[in-house]
Amino acid sequence: MLDFVYATELDKVLHRGSEAQMFDDDGNLKYLDERERYAFFKAVECHLRGRKRLLCLVMFFTGCRVSESLGLSPSRLLPHRNMIVIMSLKKRGKTVYRYAAIPPELMADLMGYVDEQEIEPDERLFPVTRQTAWRWVKDVMKLIGITGKKACGRGLRHTFATAHAGKDGTEEIVGKLLGHDSKTSTKVYFKIPLEAEIRQAKKIWYGPHIRVWIIILKLKIRLSKTFG
Repeated sequence: MLDFVYATELDKVLHRGSEAQMFDDDGNLKYLDERERYAFFKAVECHLRGRKRLLCLVMFFTGCRVSESLGLSPSRLLPHRNMIVIMSLKKRGKTVYRYAAIPPELMADLMGYVDEQEIEPDERLFPVTRQTAWRWVKDVMKLIGITGKKACGRGLRHTFATAHAGKDGTEEIVGKLLGHDSKTSTKVYFKIPLEAEIRQAKKIWYGPHIRVWIIILKLKIRLSKTFG
């Protein structure tokens, strides 16, 4: 968590110019940080049931758009590979598909849902409107106290991309996972400081003299709380 806080502040300094696209006009993140990402997953598992839960988890684990998730059908589930086939949108009239891996537990739940609801191979898994699906995601965000531009399905997509970029994912792989045609669309996710950059920055944050001052400050705070 500490790493992420410092990484966020570092990114605000490094990418404050016109190219910075992962912050809104007020400098707020457009994606969930590590703690918020876990909170979203936990809230979905603890508070949602049925298709609401499954739809939110599909978006969480694949980074697909709301409309892409609503286009899924049983025929697009590949249980033997724990993958789903997503029809990519924004392709200028072309029909383009991409694979997305999901946890085996989620695949098992999806297959169980298909059997329970007796959904035909080419029927939609989630026969709801885009507005309804959008609201389901926003309701979870509200539940965990997330507001602003990241509190939506697009925020989940940005979160998925930045999580992969921060865990040694290449621009090529992340671009394929998101269904991007242009490398420019993917590059924005790599403006966020990655592990090597954070390690380098920590050499300055936690130099020997600064460590001493941190210890002294913590001691002062502890003494002031003890003796008033």
